[in-house]
Amino acid sequence: MEFDLRDTKNRSPWTPGNARITYLKLLEKERSVYISGETMKLHIRVETKRDYEDLRLRLEVRYGDEVPVGTMPNVTLGKFGPGESRDYLVELTPSLFATGKYRMDMVLFERDEFGNTYDEELLLPAFLFEVEGQETMVWGHVRFPDAKVTAL
Repeated sequence: MEFDLRDTKNRSPWTPGNARITYLKLLEKERSVYISGETMKLHIRVETKRDYEDLRLRLEVRYGDEVPVGTMPNVTLGKFGPGESRDYLVELTPSLFATGKYRMDMVLFERDEFGNTYDEELLLPAFLFEVEGQETMVWGHVRFPDAKVTAL
C-alpha cells in the first residue's frame, strides 16, 4: 500500500510545516493487515524547508476507539538542510497488540537544548491497520506475555 502525503487532509494545520512526511509505503503489503508478531516495514520520505540539527520521529498507536495504546517516542532522523528530501525504512513489531483495528499517527519534531519538544508535522492518522492472530481479550488492547508460574 502506498500513500502520497504531499497534499493529505490528515496533516494538522497547527504545525509550522517546515518538515513533512510526503510519502508512505507499507512494504510487502497489499492490505494493512498484520499477524500478531509480524514486523511492520514502512518506507517514509521526509522533506524539509529549513535546517534541523536533529529532526526526530515519534510513532503513536491508538486503538480504533481512540484509546492510546503506545508510542515509539524518540527515533532520530539526523541533520537536515533546507530543501532536503530523505527516505527511511522504519521497522516495528506490534507483537503484543490484541486482535483489532488501530491507527498509526506520525509526528516529526525537534528538541531544544533544554529538552523541550516542538512538533513540526502531525499526521493524524498516517494510516490505519489491523492486527489478527492474537487471542481475544476481555479488557485492554495490549497483551502482555504470560507470567511464568513455578510451584515452590
